[in-house]
Amino acid sequence: MVVLLVTLFLLVVLLRYVRPARSSMSLFELDRRASSGDKAAKKVLERERLLPSVLFFKRLIMLILALVFIGVAINLYGIVTALFIGGLVAVCLGPIGKIKTFQRLITKLYDKIEPALLKLVKNLAPVFNFFEDLSEETFKKTSSKEELRNQIEAIGEDIVSESEKTIMLSALQFSNKVVHDTMVPAEKVKFIEAKEVLGPLVLDRLHQTTFGTFPVIKKDKNHIVGVLQIRNLMNTDIKNSLTAEQAMRKKVYYIREDHSLEYALSAFARTKQNLFVVINKERETMGILTLRDLMESLLGRDLRDDFDADDDAKAVANRQPNNRPRGGVDV
Repeated sequence: MVVLLVTLFLLVVLLRYVRPARSSMSLFELDRRASSGDKAAKKVLERERLLPSVLFFKRLIMLILALVFIGVAINLYGIVTALFIGGLVAVCLGPIGKIKTFQRLITKLYDKIEPALLKLVKNLAPVFNFFEDLSEETFKKTSSKEELRNQIEAIGEDIVSESEKTIMLSALQFSNKVVHDTMVPAEKVKFIEAKEVLGPLVLDRLHQTTFGTFPVIKKDKNHIVGVLQIRNLMNTDIKNSLTAEQAMRKKVYYIREDHSLEYALSAFARTKQNLFVVINKERETMGILTLRDLMESLLGRDLRDDFDADDDAKAVANRQPNNRPRGGVDV
């Protein structure tokens, strides 16, 4: 009986510290990879789905062994002594589990029997599925941006509004985008010739394009000599002889089409400009990038607003609050 008691004690200790290694990826990510044809991920996914049942089986066996242990101890030494022995065993479990050699031994033993255990719980799946807690994932970790996107999209509107989701999803993709993804292509840009006279008709035509800034060129789009900001001209007494070259800002800032949007955002902050001419490695003009284009890409929504008097203190003071702009995002 004493030998049985010691054997039961050792089995309880062994089972107590059986900790199957878990995949570093979540079930969602494993399922995504398995669905795309990854055979290794499919195998790991099957194991991860069976492990909760293995752990339940372990707890069940431990409970049975503990009850048998107490029963044998009571039979040998009586209730009082049996309770003392039980308490002593509980105290010893902690220090024993910290012994690295012991941990390696348990891991080695478990690794040998795990295939058989997985096969067993798979065959007994209807029994284990009876317990609802086993169907829950016991190891949750976000393993990819695709999974994080899925989690954001699944959040209820009572927690996060649709426009807030849009901002989060747009920000999630921001680091993967380059200037070429967001710029206004050259074929859609309104260029103005340096010698063109800025008469009322020309200014009206430029204003109707909805652009506020225009690259000024000589010969063609690959020879940009300045930038014309139409808003500054609208409040100025324009003479019929004033040309784009005379009114333009001569300093031109450039950015390459393959630069990241994160770099572009840094460049806007560094230069305090609101427009960059986008070029390629051969210095050809590919388009323009404005600060508004960049912010729209980051926030995932149109930032245009009918209000156009931000430089007028009286107009701003009298304007009705608009704390929920298009998309319903708090600002």
